[in-house]
Amino acid sequence: PDLWRVSAAGIPNDRSVVCSCHFKAEDFDRTGQTTRIREGVIPSVFLFTRHLGKVRKPFNNHFSFSRNIFQDHQYALDPVQVKKRLNEAREKLEELRRDLRNAKDRERRHKKTVKSLLEDLKHKHMLSEELQQRLDDILLG
Repeated sequence: PDLWRVSAAGIPNDRSVVCSCHFKAEDFDRTGQTTRIREGVIPSVFLFTRHLGKVRKPFNNHFSFSRNIFQDHQYALDPVQVKKRLNEAREKLEELRRDLRNAKDRERRHKKTVKSLLEDLKHKHMLSEELQQRLDDILLG
């Protein structure tokens, strides 16, 4: 029972779940259509059980022990790593938003410059009516 409490990083309840790889073959009842864990069975197969006897100081919180759980389950999420990756993603998002804003500002400035140059060309009568119409359609439409 103590191993179960430690392995689950707390006291199990009716919503607790444990991966089937932590049970021996004889721990399962396969007599019906559904495979079930036998009554009173405790998960006993862990990759990190060799570390349990070598703990030098008590755990301050469940996160210090839970790191071993994440080594045991490659599919499990380590909250520390998830938070780190989330922060990195937020920083990247902010950087991309800044880049987008700068690109839009550059585009606005370039459009303004092109528009100004076209106005100069129109006033100097250097554009044909057809070309003026085409350029207006492109820039305004």
